[in-house]
Amino acid sequence: MPVEGVAHAEMMISPSTERCRMMTPGFVVQFCSTKYQRLAAHEAVPQAAKQKRSKQLREQQSVRPCITSLLARRDFSFLAYAGAPDRFQRTFLLYICVPAYNEAPTVGLLLWRLRSVMQEFAREYEILVYNDGSTDATAETLATYTEVLPLTVLGGSRHLGYARALDELVRAVSKRTRYPRRDGLLTMQADFTDRPEDLPDLIRRFEGGADVVVAEREVSSSWPSPVRLLRRVAPLVTRPFVDLPSVKDPFGTLRIYRISALRDLLKAAGDEPIVHSDGWSANVELLVRVSRYARRIESIAINPRYELRPRASRVRPWRHALAMYRSGRALRAAQTVTS
Repeated sequence: MPVEGVAHAEMMISPSTERCRMMTPGFVVQFCSTKYQRLAAHEAVPQAAKQKRSKQLREQQSVRPCITSLLARRDFSFLAYAGAPDRFQRTFLLYICVPAYNEAPTVGLLLWRLRSVMQEFAREYEILVYNDGSTDATAETLATYTEVLPLTVLGGSRHLGYARALDELVRAVSKRTRYPRRDGLLTMQADFTDRPEDLPDLIRRFEGGADVVVAEREVSSSWPSPVRLLRRVAPLVTRPFVDLPSVKDPFGTLRIYRISALRDLLKAAGDEPIVHSDGWSANVELLVRVSRYARRIESIAINPRYELRPRASRVRPWRHALAMYRSGRALRAAQTVTS
């Protein structure tokens, strides 16, 4: 029977009813007697429910300006908190990849500091360390942390070099992830030069939509002289071959890649290594190759702490500058053949 028929029938049964409130189909039809005033919808709600609703409105009004400010800064980190609706929660997983070669004095401190930073920043993470045939106590140090951290140790007894370590880490993470378009891979050094305190800024940019976030180092007097010299020479020798307008410092290790872009690179490389050069040249090569599959690349400025590293620098300015020149030339030749 149509709703109008139902209302008419009810009025026939209850002649004393003078007024009726009809709502659209799917809502309750409410009749009001002449003895009582018509009740508003909010007056029919129990007192406890009304108080709860008022509290929720006050909380929303206090949170809204904060969220508006975060959105203006393209900071979407607030979506990770448990208070956000399920459809807005970010279940982002970060794989922190650390190549290590004879870094026993610092790798343990680095892992513990990573734990503290990621606990405060409240993001889900896993750590993968590639022990590249270390001859000191690096393996023993890493073994003590596997029981208290989400840590996986890769590598073996042979020293294969930084490029091979990067390749193995990328392939391992590509196999582990279930959501490559969402998850990220972060690379950093094991000698405590790259500070874990800089990770939140990179992660926020990554969560904001960047496929690659590069940490650009600002040269200071605290850097070892070989590192300062190479940092000044490197742009000169790579400029003819490397075209990355949005990045001024493509030589550092600390950066985040979206795993879907890395998977595209692995698919194109097949069984070949994704990088062939070593040292800073490997960082440049990996960034250039991934940039073909990245929609957006962003960078932030950081201040590395070379003075915290107990060992001497392994940088040899002129030898590494020559290697960079050769790597850049080979990279440009490969791009010409591909295009």
